[in-house]
Amino acid sequence: MSPIEEPKENSIPRNYQLELYEHARRENTIVYLPTGSGKTMIAVLLIRDYAAQVNKPLAQDGRRVVFLVPTVILAKQQAAYIRRHTCLEVGEYYGELGVDLWKGDRWAKELEKNNVLVMTAQLFVNAVNHGFITVGQVALLVIDECHRAVKESPMKHSLIVLNEFCQRHGAGSVPRVLGLTAALFLEKCKPKDVTKNISKLKTSMNSIIRTAHPHKIAGYSTKPIEIICEYSSWQENTGNSNTAWLSSHIQELLDTCLMELRGDLDCDSPCPGELTDILREIKILTSIFGPYGTNHTVSIFSKEIRRLGFQSVNNSQLVNRFFKIVDVMLEEIRKICGFIFGQLSPLDRLRLFTTPHVTRLMDILRQFSPGEIDTAAKFTPLCSIVFVERRSSANVLYHILREASQCDPGLSYLNPLFTMGQASGNPKGKMKENHHLNQSQSKIIRQFRDGTCNLLVATSVLEEGVDVRACNLVIRFDGIKTFCDYVQSKGRARSPNAFYILMVPTETLSPFLDTLAGFHFIEQSLMDPSSLMMSSVTDDEPSDPQLEQLWQTIIPPYCPYPDGPRVTLLSSISLLNWYCATLPSDGSAPLAPYYVVNRISARRLAEMDRDHTNHLRRLGSTVQDHFRCTLLLPLNCPLRDELIGRVMPSKRLAKQEVSLQACIRLHQLGELDDQHLMPLSKSVVLETDENVDFDIDCQLENSQGSDFYFRGVARLLDGVIASPFYLYLFTYEVVKDSVQPENQFDPNRAQRRMGFLSSQKLPAINPFGLYSPAGQINVGFLEVDSFLRLTLDDVKLCHHFQQFLFEKILQLPGEEQYNPSRGSYLVVPITNNRIDVAFMNEHLDSTIPDWQPHPPSSSSSSNRVVDYFKVYGDAVVTAHHDQTKGKSSCYYVNAVRPEVTPLSRFPNPAYATYANYFSDRHNAIIANLSQPLLEVRKESFKTFNFLTPKYVNRKEAADDDGEIKSLPKGSIYFVPEFCEVHRFPASMWRQAVWIPSIFYRLNSLLLADELRMEIQAKTGLGLSVLPPNLQWEPLQMKTNGKCQQLPSQIVEKSEQNDMDEGDLMQTDMTLNREDDDVDLKISIWNVDLFIPEVNRINSPVKSAGLKFNKKQMSTQNSSAAFADNFRFDDGPIDNCPKGPSPGEVLQALTTSVANAGYDLERLEVIGDSFLKLAASIRVYCDSPNHFHEGKMTHLRMLQVCNRNLFKLGKIKSIPRFVVATKFVAKENWLPPCYFPNNTDDDCMALETDEKPNAKLWQRISKKSVADSVEALFGLYLTLHGIKGALKVMRWMGVNVPDPSGDEGSSSSSSSFGGTPPEPLLLDSPQAQHLLDDHLAGFETLESSLNFRFGNRFYLLQAFSHASYHHNRMTSCYQRLEFLGDAVFDYLITKYLYDCRLFQLTPGALSDMRSALVNNVTFAVLAVRNGFHRYLKHLVPDVHQAIDRFVQQQEMCDHAMPDEFFLIGTHDDPMAEAVEVPKVLGDIFESLVGAVFLDSDMSLDVVWRVFYPLIREEIEACTRVVPKSPIRTIYEKYPGKVQFKTLENLPDGRICIAVEVLNNGRLYKGVGKNSRIAKNTAAKYALSQLGI
Repeated sequence: MSPIEEPKENSIPRNYQLELYEHARRENTIVYLPTGSGKTMIAVLLIRDYAAQVNKPLAQDGRRVVFLVPTVILAKQQAAYIRRHTCLEVGEYYGELGVDLWKGDRWAKELEKNNVLVMTAQLFVNAVNHGFITVGQVALLVIDECHRAVKESPMKHSLIVLNEFCQRHGAGSVPRVLGLTAALFLEKCKPKDVTKNISKLKTSMNSIIRTAHPHKIAGYSTKPIEIICEYSSWQENTGNSNTAWLSSHIQELLDTCLMELRGDLDCDSPCPGELTDILREIKILTSIFGPYGTNHTVSIFSKEIRRLGFQSVNNSQLVNRFFKIVDVMLEEIRKICGFIFGQLSPLDRLRLFTTPHVTRLMDILRQFSPGEIDTAAKFTPLCSIVFVERRSSANVLYHILREASQCDPGLSYLNPLFTMGQASGNPKGKMKENHHLNQSQSKIIRQFRDGTCNLLVATSVLEEGVDVRACNLVIRFDGIKTFCDYVQSKGRARSPNAFYILMVPTETLSPFLDTLAGFHFIEQSLMDPSSLMMSSVTDDEPSDPQLEQLWQTIIPPYCPYPDGPRVTLLSSISLLNWYCATLPSDGSAPLAPYYVVNRISARRLAEMDRDHTNHLRRLGSTVQDHFRCTLLLPLNCPLRDELIGRVMPSKRLAKQEVSLQACIRLHQLGELDDQHLMPLSKSVVLETDENVDFDIDCQLENSQGSDFYFRGVARLLDGVIASPFYLYLFTYEVVKDSVQPENQFDPNRAQRRMGFLSSQKLPAINPFGLYSPAGQINVGFLEVDSFLRLTLDDVKLCHHFQQFLFEKILQLPGEEQYNPSRGSYLVVPITNNRIDVAFMNEHLDSTIPDWQPHPPSSSSSSNRVVDYFKVYGDAVVTAHHDQTKGKSSCYYVNAVRPEVTPLSRFPNPAYATYANYFSDRHNAIIANLSQPLLEVRKESFKTFNFLTPKYVNRKEAADDDGEIKSLPKGSIYFVPEFCEVHRFPASMWRQAVWIPSIFYRLNSLLLADELRMEIQAKTGLGLSVLPPNLQWEPLQMKTNGKCQQLPSQIVEKSEQNDMDEGDLMQTDMTLNREDDDVDLKISIWNVDLFIPEVNRINSPVKSAGLKFNKKQMSTQNSSAAFADNFRFDDGPIDNCPKGPSPGEVLQALTTSVANAGYDLERLEVIGDSFLKLAASIRVYCDSPNHFHEGKMTHLRMLQVCNRNLFKLGKIKSIPRFVVATKFVAKENWLPPCYFPNNTDDDCMALETDEKPNAKLWQRISKKSVADSVEALFGLYLTLHGIKGALKVMRWMGVNVPDPSGDEGSSSSSSSFGGTPPEPLLLDSPQAQHLLDDHLAGFETLESSLNFRFGNRFYLLQAFSHASYHHNRMTSCYQRLEFLGDAVFDYLITKYLYDCRLFQLTPGALSDMRSALVNNVTFAVLAVRNGFHRYLKHLVPDVHQAIDRFVQQQEMCDHAMPDEFFLIGTHDDPMAEAVEVPKVLGDIFESLVGAVFLDSDMSLDVVWRVFYPLIREEIEACTRVVPKSPIRTIYEKYPGKVQFKTLENLPDGRICIAVEVLNNGRLYKGVGKNSRIAKNTAAKYALSQLGI
């Protein structure tokens, strides 16, 4: 690093909380910090240090933690807080639980049961005094609000107890004391007495007061805007006569009643004191709130008086008279108020009968109404506390504000509640306001936290410690009396630009200002800790430039290369901070080095070795103080040693010297680069061994057309036809479930069949389906003759027939020329398993015309019928009247209809008969009116793709008695005398049109078989020689778990477009509408062709033609049992010894673009997930222990990225086998023996970026090649298990574990082979003892998981954050998190893949996996199961983020947080996602990784442990498959959605907006990264659009 650009030393400062915590570990400490600055976190960190000691039974020298609080509500709050953040058992104790009546045996049980006891101070004193608890049983005593330990308070008594114990047993047996306070004294105090009071507190607690420098906590304790609001007295503002009269009359009634009660005090039965207290309270409240408040007060206390009268034990007549006097008086006040108030509106009652004090308060609140706030400013919803002095005042003021919110428009935004502490004195209380609370205090506080309540009227119970939201308005309704009141109530106004308002009567303004000035002086004084006998842990040591310059010469810079970069003393700390910040973290806060600076005494310095002190001689004896610093770096740093610096004359120099040592070591370890001595990137890997090397050239040979590949041709179909000859017959098996309408063509009934002649023997391949109007037909190949002897003339004849077939019949070839030397098979007709030579000669006779007219016969009726069946029964015809653009179309004759003649009734009433129709419509006169009509169907030459269904069902209207009552819809009828007949029979023509589809699919299957055999030869998976009688399962398109069924009586759209509508026999004369070819990517659920027997689940879902039933199957019972028995690890035997079929391999090579009815997408999903897992295991096992998550992720990415998979796939010629285009015979298929002459043009086209000949080349994206590679992994995984998939991966060239490497070893039974590295990095005899200390209380976690760790160092590693420097035995959890992420992703993916086989499309599978495998889900599961309580970290920001999220989860019963909240202004709202701490998801994944490794890499064990935790989420997703909001909005508004990236917010968060329907409105989302922001914007838009 250049010395010219040395960054500031404190670029990443240490957090004051951790420094205070370190001091509290060493000595009794009073932590003095403002409200909201994180005092309780320091206590929690310290409590965790005592976990090992407090987890022991008392009989085994165990001790406990006692946490003292002043109030019940704080006891509940702090107990909940400790439970949230520790794994200890926490008990809470206060009077309401009847603790005062407990005996010794009950206390003994509580001490054995709980590790931490949170209680009020008085209970602790009582328990110690009675001997229920001994001070020796307490390891740590935490005193919250310790400024109350004065005079005769319970906290003071608890300290006295400690001091007495210390005097008797010595200081060594006294518990460590930690005090927490935001105010150092409770009572009134003049500025001159501050030091004296602080000294008393230090002495009383025998502790050192430590705080943080003000500038360190400025971000945690904001300064509110302080406003003094004065108001006039009641007497000055009673101008209304009724108001003045009513006020004075109420006071008179109260005074009269009090005098009457006092007059009888000397009698034998004096007036109960509660009555006089109530009357005095009503009198005070009347003066505070006015008659309006009195009305509410009377209602409250009337019930209290009746209760007291009923409970009175002295029921003398005189006592009853007292109660009656008061009750009558209160009733009179109520009647008078009711009479006067009944004549006024609610708003007038408030305006006329409340005091100026209340009126002024409502004026203030109106200023915070949303309507009064400037819309240009950011709108912040009100969050306010109004502090009152009296408990009864809170009740009355709440009722006033509630009614004001109902009748005053300016206050309608208020949602008030009230809370107060318990009454002191009698446990029953003199005032039972708790009876009037309609909600528990905890529920009130919860509603205030979540924003349901925006104004809380409270007593001092909320001043001290109670955790509530940061308020933007705090009002002291009754002013302030002490500095403690001032500081603590002001500390509640923590929101930015908050207001702190003090209400003061005009007549007392002057003395109040004097008091407030004194408070300000004290506040300023406390900001200078040194002047008040306090120690600031973050005090910056004053620098001495001369001294530092001197040491720059004594300790030279580190300069490894001459004239190269260097690191100096001054730059060492900043460079080290920079390096730590580059280490992977959870995102909450950057990591930082941990320094401990110790003062070295003169005696200790003299005892040190001279080697450690020689460098100090140049200073002589001028330096009095000496320091030495020790340094620890985060756990994910390869430098794990504790570095001990040399003795230096100042703290700053001591830190700089040890930091320089660390920088030197880091450079030697390769963590700093050589060029600039700067930290390397998180993902940079310097190692260049064979496991890491990755040099890729992804460019194809032709730079311009890098995505074009020559279409693969199977070796068996490529070459020249030559002897020996094999004759194969096409076999047709009509699927039984397929609909067979009447008169449809059945190829098995044809006189002759099609086949082909080949020079090579066909291997066993899968039959495959053709989809024609006749139904679904499975095509196979039957060898009917082998080693057939043919002469050259016979071969030449076959060539001529094939050329005739493709050119004359199918009209397929374009510019291609027929070349007999370019094909190894010939299509031939077959009769009786022999080539029908006569048939070929007949149709190759050029003297016979192709089309022949057949005029009607004049013979007898019987002869006429026989003649027509013979001529037209198996014919292809054209009609003179049916021409499109001068060209006739071809039609198959389905049937000769003798019952339908030209004189039959025409369906359309516009024509009487068929003869009339043809005469009027086509001007054609029928000569023979008795001839039968021909029922025909059109043959279209637009497509020859019969591999996928492109039809829809048509219902047939048939008669019951054989006579046609209403002719079938969609039937076409021709008149024979208008037709010409082709000499090629229809039965052969129908088979001929299937030939392109058959050979296209045959070629693909043969290519797939070649790849299958190549993999088998290299991996041994499957059989090299298949059994001769082996028959593969048919290759069938699956929809909803059943084969696609064929509809009946259908008409193609292309046929309809070319046909005259009058030729259709329909009663309404409308076309039978039909869609284009079905887009199978959308309408058909592409799933596996073959279901593996292992993990198969039956799906009784029925198919309904093309109207698929997408309802999901019930999984409540079946899936639960299925999950319990689900297996992931390999079994003892291979489940598929014969290997995959060619059809299965073909599925893994077919992209969705091919529209084949099946594709690789589902296999790619499971293959991708397993590839990630296998690569992760290899990286984890092979990489050094100091490789952190960033480097490991980079290494994994080198293996699993599409770039690498494409490179490997290209090396293995995978593009040759891939099917990536839709089959269109005329565009991308070459008939046998046809080849284009101008192949050189293709090379020129590639060079000029033009499209080459699609019949020779196909365009395949690099991602498609990579996806095919992953799909192959998925295929072999589903058939051969983990070891089989690993073998294929290694054959492909992916660096994954070798399944056969340790197969013979007994040390590992893992399907992945090998043994994972040990987690223990430090070989120490104290390792086990230290481990037990670190894992104290973790037995509860193991019990909840139902899993006991064999190697518990995995457990320690799984919960060690990188900041937890106390653990030097293992690495942090990041390495396990890296592995656990891949393990759990695979488990969920595999389970969903097998369990929901017929229900999930690839997209739905990915959506469900994304919903289950993400940081949000993991964080929720971690909190739900209490994993966060075991996390070991030292990052305050992480602690605060976890605490916020845990509270949110507890409030919503641990539901998935799928909502957002709005920020910004009314006119410019923005949606912000709920913050989910990444660390919570990380520890869930790390725990998965720990269980995986500890169980010898058993996936079954991991599933058994974690499936019960996520079962609810899986079942919820199966009921309603979740969908990404981004995908949802794109699908709802296709082509109308646009995302825009806007400027970042000032705090660095990203803002993305989405615009829908071009309406100009932007829906904005905010997040810490673009993914979260975009997702939130989509959620917000959908919510606003009502979706």
